[in-house]
Amino acid sequence: MGQDSNAAVVENLWIDVLGRPHRWLRDAGIGALVSVWIAFLGPFGSFHTSPLVTRALYFISLLLPCLLIYRPTMRLAGRWGDRFGLSLWLAIPMAIVLASVPFSILVYVVAPKFFPQLQGVATMREAYVETLILMLPAAGGYAIAEQLLARRRFAASTDTATRESPKSPPPDDVSTSPLSRRLPHHLGHDIVAVHAEDHYVRIYTALGSHLIPMRFRDALGELGDKQVGVKVHRSWWVAAQAIADVSGRGRKLHVRLVTGLEAPVARTAIAEIKAIVRSASRP
Repeated sequence: MGQDSNAAVVENLWIDVLGRPHRWLRDAGIGALVSVWIAFLGPFGSFHTSPLVTRALYFISLLLPCLLIYRPTMRLAGRWGDRFGLSLWLAIPMAIVLASVPFSILVYVVAPKFFPQLQGVATMREAYVETLILMLPAAGGYAIAEQLLARRRFAASTDTATRESPKSPPPDDVSTSPLSRRLPHHLGHDIVAVHAEDHYVRIYTALGSHLIPMRFRDALGELGDKQVGVKVHRSWWVAAQAIADVSGRGRKLHVRLVTGLEAPVARTAIAEIKAIVRSASRP
């Protein structure tokens, strides 16, 4: 069970930073088409100085490093902007300004290999400015559109899940939290952990788990006062009474629950988790 949990943590980190593999393939295909189109336009004087094939090879050669630099940076900008209430229209351009620094260095080094006439002519500053001119409308517009569409799909799926969720206990039943009432009846209402998985949360009980389209912070808000627990990691919350022990060394710790489930422990939560374990071990 612990190995499955660790694998889930790694997978969630991959998805959170880089995105799912099929979206990389989609973006690579779109990027290749855009590269050919830009090559056809021949920006910055290349139309008159180099043939179309050379221009196409140049822009396509930059496609993979472009994806590796810009995609994670803009994805994190969207996530952190959403977390701290920063508008996408500000977060994404800021990410592009930052990501364009290493990418423009690459452009400065690679460009003369394809366009010898640029050797000793173009400066580092010009390479950065030209990179921004291309990437702000192209990558920025695409990233903002992708984020807005993802949020629209998420909102639609949340509305559908709310309409199709099982009937909740009677309003006067104060023994359960709003979040636990979203669970199927066969899982019970005793939540032991909540785990963020992309635009969803997985809710664990002693009887199994259930995936719900919901933001992690909204899920924590629905736990209520009766659910005493700790946010042990940026994507994990665990119930205090479900904590069995803590394993690991130094700051690389994992908390193990009574169900066998394991979750990573962030540095900021180490002291609180250890205090809970010590308190539970006292007679």
